[in-house]
Amino acid sequence: MRVLHVIPSVASVRGGPSYAVLRLARRQAELGATVEIAATRADLRAGEEQVTRDWLGPAVPLALTDTVGPARLEFAPGWLGLLRERLARFDLVHVHMVFTYPVAIAPWLCRRRGLPYLIRPAGTLDRASIALRSTRKKRLALALVCRRNLVEAAAVHVTSAMEEEELRALVPEARLQRIELGVDGVERPLARAAGDGRIGFLGRLHPKKGLETLLEALARLPPSLRLEIAGDGDPAYVETLRARARALGLDGRLSWLGHLDEPAKQRFLERVEVLAFPSKGENFGVAVAEAMAAGCAVVVSPEVALSEDIRARDAGEVVAADPPALAAALARLAGDPGLRARLGAAARALAVERWSWDRIASQTLGLYEDLVARRRA
Repeated sequence: MRVLHVIPSVASVRGGPSYAVLRLARRQAELGATVEIAATRADLRAGEEQVTRDWLGPAVPLALTDTVGPARLEFAPGWLGLLRERLARFDLVHVHMVFTYPVAIAPWLCRRRGLPYLIRPAGTLDRASIALRSTRKKRLALALVCRRNLVEAAAVHVTSAMEEEELRALVPEARLQRIELGVDGVERPLARAAGDGRIGFLGRLHPKKGLETLLEALARLPPSLRLEIAGDGDPAYVETLRARARALGLDGRLSWLGHLDEPAKQRFLERVEVLAFPSKGENFGVAVAEAMAAGCAVVVSPEVALSEDIRARDAGEVVAADPPALAAALARLAGDPGLRARLGAAARALAVERWSWDRIASQTLGLYEDLVARRRA
């Protein structure tokens, strides 16, 4: 199987979509597939391109091109040439995300060549994402370009029952295939000692993530409880969060860790005992799954897709994304080491059972083979 993964950017600051495509591609290559990733250099930090190439290794080439103009469009003058040169070498294209030039144009090129493609919206089409950013522009783009890309895809890759339900309502003609994502850490033994109930947040700092709610919840908790925030985002938005924290009198109770590389993130997950994630919408919830793999007790909102599994397996707390409910759940966990340990153990068991990259890479390769066989037939 020869597969090309297409994504606007592999920058780590982009969060879950970049995280998933890099790991999926590398594991597929380890299972014997011929795999390449095509993306732009948008948001790559100094030195990150080489670090990413080294991590992928020679088995997964990384083809990158530069962008110009408005950041949200991600127009790349060399993109068409890059894709045209590569498409003839692959059996299938896996497109990650929906909006912006790189991922809007790739399905059109695939159709011109008669090449099957599938699209993973990666949360860009959930209600919260559309409501929070340029609703009118997104709906216009969906009507003019993206809907056809979705409808004519060999499959639309969804990662949860919640995402499947939303996509079925939004684009009922699309052929949906549900395969979850994997996370790091399920193969590693746990390295966790009982602590003081330290609370953490991990993820991209974005209005969708509910950080304002988390800060207000912290203000309701005893002053002895601290919060560590791991992640980065738009500088202007991050400053509004810092200002809100100052207004709530939380400066001495917060640690702003910024973006963490993989070793630092692993140490963070081993140190934090409770992960709070009051997001307004998550089609999967990679940060939550990572914390569960590390044995953290998690507190999530019902809008996080994994909340259904967390509730069914008693593997964490699911509470409304409002300050009183979130504060009550965090206080309960912070004060009960036994409860933290029980929920963390159930979370770890669920992660090991479901979210290994071996399992996910095998499932996606099986889907690719089925889609290619159907096209040839």
